[in-house]
Amino acid sequence: MFFSFPALLALLALSALSVAAPSNPKVVSMDVSKKTYLGSVKGRPGVYISTYISVGTPPQSFEVSFDTGSSDLWIPAVGDDQTGGPGLFNPQASSTFKSLGTSFNAAYVGGTAQGYWVTDNVNAAGLSLSNLQLGAVSNMQDQKQGILGVSFKQVEMSVRNGQPQYYNFPFSAKEQGFIDHVLYSLHFDGPHSPDGTFLLGGIDHAKYSGDLHYYNVANPSAGPQINFKSLVLDGHELDFNLPVTLDSGSLAIAFPDTQFRAIGSGLNLTNYNKDMGLYYIDCQAEISVDFKFDGLTISANSSSLVLPMGFFSGDTTDPSCVLGVQNSALYESPNDAVLGEPFLKNAYVVYDLEDYSIGLAPAVYTDKSDVQAVSRTL
Repeated sequence: MFFSFPALLALLALSALSVAAPSNPKVVSMDVSKKTYLGSVKGRPGVYISTYISVGTPPQSFEVSFDTGSSDLWIPAVGDDQTGGPGLFNPQASSTFKSLGTSFNAAYVGGTAQGYWVTDNVNAAGLSLSNLQLGAVSNMQDQKQGILGVSFKQVEMSVRNGQPQYYNFPFSAKEQGFIDHVLYSLHFDGPHSPDGTFLLGGIDHAKYSGDLHYYNVANPSAGPQINFKSLVLDGHELDFNLPVTLDSGSLAIAFPDTQFRAIGSGLNLTNYNKDMGLYYIDCQAEISVDFKFDGLTISANSSSLVLPMGFFSGDTTDPSCVLGVQNSALYESPNDAVLGEPFLKNAYVVYDLEDYSIGLAPAVYTDKSDVQAVSRTL
């Protein structure tokens, strides 16, 4: 999904990357940790998960935003009037670079990225993918770094621009033998922990309680979107019944105006920041929220829902706090609903790109691990 929220802090950095142990040769494990970034993503100061990749031969290193809601990898590249520089891909310096001769155009909320499609070798977290298709971008609007999108093929910019689908990063990982089934899972070490784990090709069964509940993604062209049933605020249930996107790149949860205001009313919040689309809340407030899906409830509390306003405004000296739920009316897609980090920190989430489904279960915060590669339909 092409939905981002203003924010300054917090963004999850995929660091200390490593391949899974030899006993699980078809799972790639990536550690995640929070970091502060003063730039922008998708055209706005924003929250994003970042990771480091290298492109070309010899390899050129880049930090890119890891995005579960988009599907393309693109990196800032040398333009016609440039000779290179830090953070810019130089095609002439790569012996494995090839231009595909077609334009790359990406449009995000508040920003654009324009360049051309290429293929080259890409390395990330032990994956050495040859001839991966990606965008080389020389014209970026308010964008400081590239994006590694890992969503469905139907979300690829090539499709949106009338070009054929291609093997993006996760599908190339299967096509080139690194994983057996195109899925990944995401888990955090605690509701307010800076650390977590991203698994490509596998599931860690020690990191959730009960059974994983799988929900159909009816429209993969809209990204990882499933039906959301209701929200329970301190025991009072609000019926929603609307599609929501599980977006790891968002610091906030977002709902359309009607549902957003119902949440504010349910928590007796009246102080509203119209410019940011957020309700102020006492920094010491104790609240509980249950997210209900068909047959499943994911609970969250104040530690993941009461956030510093500076996360969104960029003013780290602001002592006020806000509820981590934002009004979708602030954006170009006012009817979209998103479950971002405040929800995801309380859930174990499996994104199955082959079977068009999302798996959910309450998160368990433990040092134990039971990682299994997935090789068939779940």
